[in-house]
Amino acid sequence: MRPADGRVVFAHSGDKLVYHKLYDDWRVHSGVDLAANPSSQVKAAYDGTVTDVSADGFGKFIITVDHKYFKTVYSGVSTDKLAEKGKSVKKGDIISGMPDKSTLYDMPHITFEVIYAGSSIDPEPLFK
Repeated sequence: MRPADGRVVFAHSGDKLVYHKLYDDWRVHSGVDLAANPSSQVKAAYDGTVTDVSADGFGKFIITVDHKYFKTVYSGVSTDKLAEKGKSVKKGDIISGMPDKSTLYDMPHITFEVIYAGSSIDPEPLFK
């Protein structure tokens, strides 16, 4: 399930390095950036348990959800309706709101990652 309505504005880079303008360096992009309206909600992509909610250093938050065999990570989310650590979530449950602004794009966005066996995988094929 796509965790937010909106389009992919920065794709998963696999093993390729891509330029990151915020950090002014080259790095692997381990998730996909989804841009959406700031009134949009961020939803759990699958059933699981929120295992971490932490500040990202840019005034936003990172939510990690454990799904037993893999994890999903939602970075850059707002404090609006922020899920609590330890909470069980179902696919489609609201876990946060979209941020109202972005440090990288002209539109609000979140970064969505899927981690399987300790490595990030491209989440975009899972949206279909």
